Amino acid sequence: MAPAFKVLAVDGGGIRGIIPALVLAEIEARTARPISDLFDLFAGTSTGGIIALGLVKPGADGKVEKSAADIVNIYRQTGTKIFPQTFMKIFVLRLGNIFQLSILVSLFVFFLKSHNSNLSGGKRSLYGQAAILAGNQQTP
Repeated sequence: MAPAFKVLAVDGGGIRGIIPALVLAEIEARTARPISDLFDLFAGTSTGGIIALGLVKPGADGKVEKSAADIVNIYRQTGTKIFPQTFMKIFVLRLGNIFQLSILVSLFVFFLKSHNSNLSGGKRSLYGQAAILAGNQQTP
């Protein structure tokens, strides 16, 4: 069986692009590897495309120039200048739903670390992990 071809597709949405950037930064932190090492193909729409390009752009030494954390910092430092927002939108964006983001990242990292090469088996493991994290002790 051929090895899996992993594609990262990053959604856009203006300033909300910070959300996938935060998820990717957390994945890099938990795996201790750059995102560019975890995927074979990078794509994105709107700001997601810019994030994808930023994560694979090589520096002068040939290695990836920016980490996902660097991308997050760009959003934090210049995001409100690039994407002017109302106070309420900024307030909601900053608060976010940290609990759900944490579950999403945990599930994704769990899936990446899974040794299950059978996709349907991997899905069962992923759904089981989701049930445990959500407080439902029964595995679907």
